[in-house]
Amino acid sequence: MSSSTPSGEITERWDAFLAKIKERFEQTMSEAEAGCAALLDDAELDPMPMSNAWNAIRLQMLSLQRKIGDTWSEKIQEQLYDPNGDAKFEGAKVDREYAKGFALEQRIADELQATEVRIFGSAARKIYEVAKTKLEGHFACKQCGTPLQIPKGIFRSIYVVCASCAMTNTFEPGTFARSAEYFCAHYLANETAWPELKAMSAAEFRVNRAIDGDSDSAGEPRTLAMLKMWEAATKKYWEVYLKARIEIIPEYAADYDKDFNGKMQGFYNDVARYDEWKSPTNTSVNT
Repeated sequence: MSSSTPSGEITERWDAFLAKIKERFEQTMSEAEAGCAALLDDAELDPMPMSNAWNAIRLQMLSLQRKIGDTWSEKIQEQLYDPNGDAKFEGAKVDREYAKGFALEQRIADELQATEVRIFGSAARKIYEVAKTKLEGHFACKQCGTPLQIPKGIFRSIYVVCASCAMTNTFEPGTFARSAEYFCAHYLANETAWPELKAMSAAEFRVNRAIDGDSDSAGEPRTLAMLKMWEAATKKYWEVYLKARIEIIPEYAADYDKDFNGKMQGFYNDVARYDEWKSPTNTSVNT
């Protein structure tokens, strides 16, 4: 139902609402990095308290982001239409105001992800340096005392044959190094692949905010070309991420193809829900 409230007042309220959302988000992000770093240090490099705190912050900010779309659809959009006005003008006005909210939603998504990459990348570097120091200790054969040659990037128990007496030794890196493997490999690789992650996330955000072709709502119609851009960005991200992870843990190289195909299959399972992806003109193999 259309409102008799002048559109100028509606857009002023919309602008004020968006400004408050932006202010709260920026204040929270300005405090998050230092707070998470302090939690990591206080926990003696145990990332769990920091991770729990960040997850709580992230959920709060995603809820804040959702308020933009909810407020638009519940309180703003219909009030901007004037039943006695020119349809083209009213449509352009609605699109313009919608774009303000969309831009802030995108900014929150981008900055939230960028902050997460920085927080966890910094934490992973701290943990990784300590883990490497522990792994660079003196590991000797239990039978003859000859120093053992431990392969690079090993954060788990392995058998190592002594070059002198041929005895098989069990190399145990210690609890700290063992627990550091996945955390460090994932977040350091994610940091390396940040430009690709940002592009992939932006493409996905655009798809998720797009409207069906027959919808009357404001927004960009979803197209096959849009989905293909998301596909290309996803391929690039996983390629860079997985190769960066191998630089940290070389033994992951043996599973590169399997890991890449598994990640992309997850994408194809997800994108298959869109009718545009099922178009006869789509030549992707995994449709």
